Amino acid sequence: MKHTPNTVQGLKLAAAIRPFAKRIKVGVSIVAGAIVGLSSIAYGTNEPPAWLPQYYLPDTPVTLGNPGVISITAYGNNKTQLTAPVTIDDLGTVGWLDFTYNTWSGNSLPAPGVPELGGALEGGYFNTTLQLQPGWQYGFVQIVSSTFSGTKNVWNAPNGSWYPDTKNQTDPDYPYEYLSGGVNPPVAPTKAFQDFPNRDPSNGDQYWNAQLALVVKNLGTHECVVIGEFNWGFSVTGDNPGPAGVTPVAPYGLGPPTVNFMNVLGNSFNSTITPGSTTWSISYNIFDAIIPEPAAFTLLGWALLLIAGAVYLRRQKAKT
Repeated sequence: MKHTPNTVQGLKLAAAIRPFAKRIKVGVSIVAGAIVGLSSIAYGTNEPPAWLPQYYLPDTPVTLGNPGVISITAYGNNKTQLTAPVTIDDLGTVGWLDFTYNTWSGNSLPAPGVPELGGALEGGYFNTTLQLQPGWQYGFVQIVSSTFSGTKNVWNAPNGSWYPDTKNQTDPDYPYEYLSGGVNPPVAPTKAFQDFPNRDPSNGDQYWNAQLALVVKNLGTHECVVIGEFNWGFSVTGDNPGPAGVTPVAPYGLGPPTVNFMNVLGNSFNSTITPGSTTWSISYNIFDAIIPEPAAFTLLGWALLLIAGAVYLRRQKAKT
């Protein structure tokens, strides 16, 4: 199946072999606020497995909350599929991101309730070849910003500011990392994700934006490595409570994490800056998280031999 540049985007990370390093370092790093070591994003350069893309949104009606507080009665005409290879230099494509997005309309419960509008995103990451070191696991981390931050915002973030999309201040992981009930794709994700944010149009024009990142994390050492992220969301027109009142912000901008993402996450999970939270190390580098392939070790071996040979020749020349 062919995919256009608008529907398939590739996340490509650079692998850097450093002389005398104990491990191969894979990923990106920050130097003076600039991202270095990242290859260009590839569009449509890899063909997905035969079983991708898959559809993930549950059939309507969908009840949100436990107990149910909102009923999704219909999806919009804004279905978008994001199918993206995750590629690391020298290792090739190590996995795939696959998500289904749409807008939705519904009402609060008990019925008839008041109109509710929102966006829906469901899918996950499919690992194919990347092996993680013991103690590391995949996850998703999301930060959000909205016209109204909401009364359940434990971060006390002002309206319009960014904050982690979790109530758990000890772990940055997104809380709903499983597929909706009744969603059973032929191949299940290695790590799943679902989110159905909503807004009440009676509160006027408003927006809800998110930055969602694939990460690997270590619960024992409180390390979180951000592999890459993308944006998504929706906006609501206050004078239109019907399905046409919600405007899609389909997934876009897949690439390295932004400075904003890293700052929000780093400041939120820093007990000195945010009292009551647990301090986590937030980085781009995967050097402690993955098991390099034998080919990577071979390259490192040749690099070390070349350096050792150069040192030997230099010493021999100095003796003459």
